[in-house]
Formats: sequence, C-alpha cells, structure tokens
Amino acid sequence: MKTSAFLLSAARATCPEQCACEGTVVDCTGAQVQYISELDFPSDVTEINLSDSSLSALRSFDFNGDNGDFANLETVIFDNAEIEYIDDSAFAYLPSLKSASFADSSVSYVSKKAFYECDKIENVDFSNTNLKYLDAHFLIYADNLESLNVAGAAECDCVNNWMKLSDFDEIISGYDCEINLDDASKCAPKSVLPDYVFTFQEGQPATAICFIVGSDIMTIDVQNGGKYRGQRISLYNVGIENHDEYTCTANALNHESVQNFFTINVISSEEANEPTADDASTEEEVVEVDDDDDDENEVDNAQEDNDDDEDAEEVIEESEDNESEDDEPSEVTSEVLSTERPDELEVISEDLTGNDSESSEEDSEASSWKDVSANTACLFGVLCEEGSSEGSSEGSGYDGSGDTAEYSSAISLRFSSMSPASLLLVLLVACLL
Repeated sequence: MKTSAFLLSAARATCPEQCACEGTVVDCTGAQVQYISELDFPSDVTEINLSDSSLSALRSFDFNGDNGDFANLETVIFDNAEIEYIDDSAFAYLPSLKSASFADSSVSYVSKKAFYECDKIENVDFSNTNLKYLDAHFLIYADNLESLNVAGAAECDCVNNWMKLSDFDEIISGYDCEINLDDASKCAPKSVLPDYVFTFQEGQPATAICFIVGSDIMTIDVQNGGKYRGQRISLYNVGIENHDEYTCTANALNHESVQNFFTINVISSEEANEPTADDASTEEEVVEVDDDDDDENEVDNAQEDNDDDEDAEEVIEESEDNESEDDEPSEVTSEVLSTERPDELEVISEDLTGNDSESSEEDSEASSWKDVSANTACLFGVLCEEGSSEGSSEGSGYDGSGDTAEYSSAISLRFSSMSPASLLLVLLVACLL
C-alpha cells in the first residue's frame, strides 16, 4: 500500500511547465507552446485546459492512450486557442474521454478520424470557430456522440448536408440550413486553409495534409515532378529534398474537382532552436528599457554634477568675498624677495659655499637674491639637474669640463631669470626646511 501511494503521489507531482496542477486537473491556460509534445502531463490527469494557448495544430497521436497514457483523461478544453487543424487520430485510444471543447478557437479543418477509438466521447464543441465544413464520416468514428455544436461555424453548403439528416438532427446543434437536393447532385469538394505552409525540422518525422473536405479521391503532385496518392504525405525522416511546393487535386464521385496548394519548409535543428520573433521583440523591449534607465541615470548624474559645480562656485565666491574683506597683500617683487631672505637660508648658504668669512648685517641686507650660490639653489632642486656644483667625476664643472666659474655664472643667470612666483615658491620651501 505504501509503495502504491508513493508511486501515485510521484505521478501527481509531475506538472508541465507553464501549467498549474490541482489534484488531477492540469490548467495550461495561455501556454505558449506550438505542439502538445512540448508538455509532459501527469499519467493520472483527468482534465486538461489549454484555452488561449498558442498551439498551432493537434497532430496524429498527440493524445495517444494506446500505451496506457491518458487512461483517466475525461475532458480537454482548447477554447480560444490558435489551433488551425486537427489531424487523424489526434485523440486515439482514450477509453475515458467524454468531452472536447474548441469554442472560439481558430480551427479550420478537422479530420474525420480525429477521435479514433474514443468510445465514450459524448460532447464536442466547435462553435464560433473557422470550421466551415466537416466531413460526413466524422460521426462514424465518434459513433457515441451525443452533442456536436457547430453554431457560428459551419456554412450552408452541400458538403454539410449530412448534418440535416434525421439520424443526426438531435445530435448536431447550430446548423440551421435546408438541404438542397439539386446542389447535392453536383456538390464539389471544398478547399480550406489554402496555400498552407508546413514547417518541418530536418531529420524528424512529419505529416503534410491536403486540407480538402468532401472527397476521398485525391492525388498530390510535387513541383519537382513527384506524385503521391491520398490526402496526406507521411515523412518518417524529413530531408531537404522535401522542401518544395505541392498541389492537391480532389475528385468527387460526380466528377467535380477542386485543387489546394501547400508548401513544405524544411529547417535545420539550429534554426528550430533560434528564438522566435516574439522573443526577439521582448528582448528588444528589455534592452530599450535598460537604455531608458541608463539615460535616466546619466541625467541624474549630470544633475548631481551640476549641483556639485554650483556648490563649488558658491564656495569659491564666498572665499573671494572673504579675501576681498581682508587687507590687500603688498605686491611681491624680485627686490622684495632678494632683500627679505630669511636668516636660516643665509646660514645654509654659508655652510654649503664654505665661506667662513664674516659678513656684516648691512652687506647681507644689501646682497641680492641673485647672489645666492649655486649650491644653495641646488639644495631646493630648482637649478641643479643630474650634476652638482662640483660637476661630474670627470671635472669640477656642471658639464664635467672643470670650468667652475662659467658654471656658477650660468647658474646665477638662470636663477635671476626666474619669475617672481617661482622665487616665492623657493622661499616658502626654504622656510619649511
């Protein structure tokens, strides 16, 4: 008992993506899938709702109970789905299926064998769909049907005359047309979904269909010269050679005929995995949103920078105002710099030059800043470069020539040619030292 309960709970725990499961009911309303094979349903599911989904078709054996799957499936709902056609045996070997609804969907073609070996099917709803014509053999394969609703769908046409037969009068609802026996005698098959394009993946099995109602005698001509008999082409391994245009020709017993055309478009597995146009547009929208956010951030940052600049300007203006309130400083000239040399600088200058002779205070005050020795200037890194006042190892001059007098005079000239601002900087550094 415990093992059975565990297996049952495990089966119920599997719920397809894009779906919600409650008990044995699977609600996939709005699911964005192309085929049923993209969904993996629980084995004990009793109801599946794929209303408003993007399913493009129900292919053969999409709901196949021959291997025991869908044994408990009772209800399927595809209201307002994008399904265009339902192929042979789309619902096959389903012992419990009772109801199928396609109301307001895009269904245009339903195979006469759509419900194959579904002995309990009772209610089928095609109301307000694009199903203009329905094959008279449909009820042969759904012989236990109690209700078939075609309101707002089926057209008054000789192909649909069978719906007014007394045997089906209580079963079929929504077909309020009169039988015209004259039309019946010359009734021609009807073509639906003209110029349909099938897109098949290379290397996969697929089936192409002639969407014609009202005839069992059909031939399919291929543009490249091939020819098939029957209503469909079943390809067990799609190849690039199947990429072509096809012409279906259907003949009725009264010799009336009609043609229909379809194209098989073969794509590689890489192309099949590429994102769809909807996905691409969604990504573009996301990128646009990100760009908008970046633009907003740039605007915010620019605004913050402007605010900072305004604050800085205010601080500068305040500083200038404060400075204007103070006493104006005296003009600094080269003469002031030369006569107001600090005592510390004089001591350093005397030590470096080796001048042991005493100088009077008047001579110091009268001496010009231009007379500061090259060694003193070199101390502050203003005039000396790679060499020193003693020159290189090859000589006593700056350039190693041994000409010290010429070097000293050159240094004095360079020093005297400095701007007042540079001299002020040298003075400040000297004070700090």
